[in-house]
Amino acid sequence: MNNIIDKIRGELKDNADKEIAKSARRFFKEGIKTYGMKTSVADKIAKRYWLGVKELSKDEIFSLCEELTVSGY
Repeated sequence: MNNIIDKIRGELKDNADKEIAKSARRFFKEGIKTYGMKTSVADKIAKRYWLGVKELSKDEIFSLCEELTVSGY
């Protein structure tokens, strides 16, 4: 499962846009960490990886989600 996490994080970093990240940080009053990408790009990444994990159990999917949130992004 860590392989999937690494691939998702890598793709998020590859699609990061510094200008969008800067704009997002100004939008939120509390401090946030963001890769900086348009929602449509994140949606495409999510849909692509969902095809590979949708057959997993709910517990496994929740575990993947929790692992993704560990980075704080």
